[in-house]
Amino acid sequence: MSSSFWLRIAAALFAFAAAGFWFASAWDELPPIVPYLGFTPPDDPFTLALAYSVSINRYAAIAAGIAAVLVGVGEITTARRSR
Repeated sequence: MSSSFWLRIAAALFAFAAAGFWFASAWDELPPIVPYLGFTPPDDPFTLALAYSVSINRYAAIAAGIAAVLVGVGEITTARRSR
């Protein structure tokens, strides 16, 4: 099994991870916004849910970026071998 094969396997796994993280971040509904007078407390449910969604989206973007790099490296190594 060549390194190109393993790069493609790794890229597919990171792509699946990215999809999973994005589904997880979008699955639940956000809680209703509670009006406050002048400030929002740090334990506000909407703020906490939004912060969680942002963190999961960050993981998804990282996994998608790694998958894209692995696919690119795999394609470059395959193209060089076929010369």
